[in-house]
Amino acid sequence: MEPACPRMERQTMNRLVLDFLVAEGFKEAAERFSVEACLAVPASPSLEARLRVRESLQRGDVQSATRTINATQPELLDDRPSLLFRLLEQQLIELIRAGELNRALEFAQAQLAEHGACPELQQELERCLALLAFEDPSKSPFGALMQESQRLRVASEVNAALLEAEGRGTSPALVRLLRLMAWAQEQQEKNSKKAPAPIVDLTTAGTQSRA
Repeated sequence: MEPACPRMERQTMNRLVLDFLVAEGFKEAAERFSVEACLAVPASPSLEARLRVRESLQRGDVQSATRTINATQPELLDDRPSLLFRLLEQQLIELIRAGELNRALEFAQAQLAEHGACPELQQELERCLALLAFEDPSKSPFGALMQESQRLRVASEVNAALLEAEGRGTSPALVRLLRLMAWAQEQQEKNSKKAPAPIVDLTTAGTQSRA
């Protein structure tokens, strides 16, 4: 007989949802949901800044996002050169998107050339620069870099870094819980004739062994 799935109380789910909204920087949604769920919004000193950064990146204003990051966590980009590269790369993409190809080339030479020495970043830089070779970069083999999903990817990476800098996890508990549930289901299928799969703790998004 298969073990019964753990049930989640509504208040526990509400806390997970609220934590997700705060962690992802959805301030207004978090405030509205907290009223409906009768819960206090979890403290996050960087919430306002993370919201401004996300909005700036989603409209393609990388410079404004970078200024907000430096004002909130002055040492963050110095400590994380790969994150700085992501922002510079995105600024290059935005120049290409705007059709400012000469400025894009000058920017790449002045700001990104030094990052090309890093093998981990060289390939990404080459993909970005390849956009300059196409009349319509959005229809090139590297067109994914021109899509809205690219802006969202950078915004999520910056958001996670700011969360970690204030001592929170890089991903919300709800996301970790879903990953753990998928993993537990996979383990249960693998071990159906062996030991039972670990129990997923719905309150902490962790696991514990069965007795």
